[in-house]
Amino acid sequence: MNRIFDIESLLANSGLSKGKVRALTREVVKEFPGDELMQELHVVRAIMHEKGLRHEHVTAQA
Repeated sequence: MNRIFDIESLLANSGLSKGKVRALTREVVKEFPGDELMQELHVVRAIMHEKGLRHEHVTAQA
């Protein structure tokens, strides 16, 4: 899958536990089965919500 967001960096800097990340990811995949773009977007949004991050903390990949 080609990613739009640098999710790995966001996760590494989020401070969320691996269990929390897995739970968020599972929930998003169930909500958007088969739609990788929506899954990616909503994982990013869920992480941002959990950590209270703003848009400037998230970057798109080139």
